Amino acid sequence: MLDGETKKKSKEVEDLADRVRQDEQREEEMRREVFGQKQKFVEAEASREVLRKELANIQRHYVELEDEQRMKERDYKLALEDSRRLGLIEVLFVCHKNMFSVLERKAIDERRNVELALEGANQMISELRIALSGAEGRACALDTQLAR
Repeated sequence: MLDGETKKKSKEVEDLADRVRQDEQREEEMRREVFGQKQKFVEAEASREVLRKELANIQRHYVELEDEQRMKERDYKLALEDSRRLGLIEVLFVCHKNMFSVLERKAIDERRNVELALEGANQMISELRIALSGAEGRACALDTQLAR
């Protein structure tokens, strides 16, 4: 009878030890998952910062293009006045219009591309924050369960 109880208690101890090992394995997996999520978050933040800098550079470049455009427009106006005297007004008007259109479209396209990239990075960061929060919650629950 005493042998039976001893075996029963030994079995219970083994079962508890197995549960503890399983809980520890799950906790370790959760820690790894949280670590991975944090790494992804840091990478996304870095990517977002790079995109912000790139957007700032493109905006600066856009301002430079606008300044350049204003200067060219002033030069064209002066040339237009001169050309009126010579009867070449149509030629200058077409040249001015074409140059302005190309520069403007190019700057707008560059700005839109960077804005889209920044939007994608912000979306990724939001998703990673949600995943990180969930992983941390599961890790906390496992810690609480282990503490019991």
